[in-house]
Amino acid sequence: KIYGRLYNWNAISDNRKICPDGYHIPSKSEWDILIRYLGGEKEAGSKLRTTVDNYWAVGNVDATNSSGFSAIPGGSRSPFGLFDTKGYFCSFWGSIEYGDARVSSPALVLTLIYTKSWNYLSFSLLGEWVDKRSGFSVRCIKD
Repeated sequence: KIYGRLYNWNAISDNRKICPDGYHIPSKSEWDILIRYLGGEKEAGSKLRTTVDNYWAVGNVDATNSSGFSAIPGGSRSPFGLFDTKGYFCSFWGSIEYGDARVSSPALVLTLIYTKSWNYLSFSLLGEWVDKRSGFSVRCIKD
């Protein structure tokens, strides 16, 4: 109930209409626009995160949620069915894939992670191209 569902590539790219009518999975350029609007990768992390401290296992230093995005760390599901990183990672599918359409070819995922070396949560392209069998969160945007 708190962290939401995790979806694989098939769930976001087929005709199940994971997003309601009038909405779609954002492209990389749409994510880039949001990041730039929020001041770049270092600034966007704090502006996208919920201010509720107990969702983040490592604390929630400097979160403002000034964007209203309210990101929480729902974690991920590996291509082999292992669930992990809940409380540490907040990953969202992008609408593009890399290479061919095989299920194991990579697709775009953008991730909010805690980066200890800088001591802030950063909107990062860590794991930018991931296996489509993996499970991540979805954020739909208006057409």
